[in-house]
Amino acid sequence: MKIRTLAAMATRASAALAALALVILQAGNGMAALAPDDSSLEGAPQATAQGVLLAEPPLAVERPILLAFSESNTNRVVRTLSGAESECGALSSEYRLDCLQQAYGRAASAMSGKPDYDSARSEISKAGRSMKALVDQNLDAKAKPIQKGARRYRAVKKEVASAVNKKGEAIIKETATRLLRSAGSSHHRKTHYQRIASAVDSTKKILRS
Repeated sequence: MKIRTLAAMATRASAALAALALVILQAGNGMAALAPDDSSLEGAPQATAQGVLLAEPPLAVERPILLAFSESNTNRVVRTLSGAESECGALSSEYRLDCLQQAYGRAASAMSGKPDYDSARSEISKAGRSMKALVDQNLDAKAKPIQKGARRYRAVKKEVASAVNKKGEAIIKETATRLLRSAGSSHHRKTHYQRIASAVDSTKKILRS
């Protein structure tokens, strides 16, 4: 009798322990489900002690320095135009206008990106395009172009060369006048524009001879 009683008590104790173990296991699973997942925080911005998120500073943007009128810039333009006298003047009259319009293109390019020279660049570029149009309209397709280094000069028809060059001279005179008018009231600006206008005006003698 005592043995059966002890066996029954042992059986009930084992069942109670098993039930307790199950309760503990379920509670542990619940706590694991509530634990935060650290993987979701990877790559998130870090907070400061005050709770303010740290942000990367914006990249500094360097602004280009825009040069104002300068002797070196003006000298470059004047030299380009003055150099056309020896370069273009040495050619036959039918080749001179094409040579001159290319010199005007180089002079305009020398002022590119310099805001204070915008008006001068615009006028000289316009004159160069007008002279090129005259060459295109009166081109001598039979005449062989002249090669001078990397430059190539085309000829207008001989029978109209004199008339075409006179039209080119008129373009030059008008350009010089417009440059002087666009100089404005600034003495500093006038000094540079007058030098450029004078260099432009001197190129008309290339088309006269």
